[in-house]
Amino acid sequence: MVYVYLWTDGEKQSVPDPTYRRNGQSYEIVEDFSLPDYSSPLAVTDTDGESRWTIHIPANRGFPLPSKEYVDICSHVEEVKKHVASIRGNEKEVARLKYYDQDPNYIDVAHAQLNDLIPFDPSFKPGGEVPVCTSSMIYVLDSDDAGLGGSLLGLWLAYGLAQREKRAFFIDDTHFAYGKYSTLFDRPPQPKCRPPPPTHRVPCPRMSQHLVVTSATWKWTFGEAFHEKFNDNQVFDMMRVGYEALFKLVSDDQAYVDARVSDLRNQVGKDNLLAGLHIRRGDRHPDEFQYRQGYIPPTLYASALQKLVDSTSTTFLFATSHSHQNSTFILAFDDADMYHDSELNGLAIRAQERITLASHKQLKSQNNGGLGWERGFFKDAFWNLGVPEFARKKKMILLNSPVPTKDTKYHQQQHDEVPSNTDVDLNRDYRLHPTPEALQLRSFIGRAYLMDLAVLAHSDRLVCAVSSRGCRILGVMMGWEKIERGYWKNIDLGDSVGWKSHL
Repeated sequence: MVYVYLWTDGEKQSVPDPTYRRNGQSYEIVEDFSLPDYSSPLAVTDTDGESRWTIHIPANRGFPLPSKEYVDICSHVEEVKKHVASIRGNEKEVARLKYYDQDPNYIDVAHAQLNDLIPFDPSFKPGGEVPVCTSSMIYVLDSDDAGLGGSLLGLWLAYGLAQREKRAFFIDDTHFAYGKYSTLFDRPPQPKCRPPPPTHRVPCPRMSQHLVVTSATWKWTFGEAFHEKFNDNQVFDMMRVGYEALFKLVSDDQAYVDARVSDLRNQVGKDNLLAGLHIRRGDRHPDEFQYRQGYIPPTLYASALQKLVDSTSTTFLFATSHSHQNSTFILAFDDADMYHDSELNGLAIRAQERITLASHKQLKSQNNGGLGWERGFFKDAFWNLGVPEFARKKKMILLNSPVPTKDTKYHQQQHDEVPSNTDVDLNRDYRLHPTPEALQLRSFIGRAYLMDLAVLAHSDRLVCAVSSRGCRILGVMMGWEKIERGYWKNIDLGDSVGWKSHL
């Protein structure tokens, strides 16, 4: 049972229909005279004696909150919103609200604090040389998603929406799985105002003055109401705005990409095409029924690219890395072995060679006992990068699962088995709190992925599968004109599914 508290400032209210059900779980609204010590939507009584609702985040919670806490807040909003609407008798009005309509019963956190409806945030200092932003959006790069593609899509769309709404935009990388944002990208120019205090930064409702967006709260910020308001082209345009503003690789990586693209262009010459393939395996399987339990064969990608180029040019032929007479076939693959696999007949040139992944096969041939990259991007392999050998063997990297501290016998057994010369912390969740070595390895993976995308985005023709987020990212990077001309092609489910169907 999850309880959502109503704070009545000492005066009890009647509670009509207090129990709700969602996904088979009950949620009950109960009354209390004190604020809960956790984050939650609240019903309050304003200075006119009217019921209103707001979001309460205790001042001692800090920022950012864990993703689960943001999800809990948004999950309970609907019940509290319905409860207040039933008291005020405007349920129908509230039920008809569209994306930019203001809920007449909602009071923003800052106003609720100024009117003493909830306690004032002691960290709030309105003065100073740099004023507090009047409205803002903060995108939190969290640690829950091993993949970088979802973070990029969300970041770009959030930035584009913030620009449309004239909100100041901030990026928080406190718990980013890939380390600091600045290890991958140049930081964007900062707004000429400062973020509000942490208690003002809420994940919903979306009409809040200071909105927090994370991958965990995507469905509340960019859900059904968002897509009713904005068509697919407008959504694409917002992502494109975010890409143009934020996709600035760190200087050394960007210099490499520029030189690499220039070199590839020189190889193909001005009359031939630069043709690219983006292939992903790992945890994400295709939507195509035939390959749903496996992966689309690389030969189908290559065949689709040949047909695509043949239909738009007569000058294209596949070229090996030693032939510069025809158009060049460049490849980004998360399976390091496939660059030399017989399925592609050695035709592929790596999109970039600044950071390459060593495969198990390569390490074995070199008699190296290191942790080779799996045949695709698997989240468990990612979370295990840089984890101490002993901790990895004890499976301490399992999601949300540090070694239990209450099981004294089990816990002591783990301690007894730790070699005396190790500094492994049995209570440490190495996924959420990686070692410096792990963060460095993760940043290498991220940089390699980003440079692959940056080079492939310069392709004249490209084939990929939209079941991969990287494929959709490349569509944004190449631009809508190339998509409409058919120069960007999805191979998963064929021509019946395009970029717009996978927002």
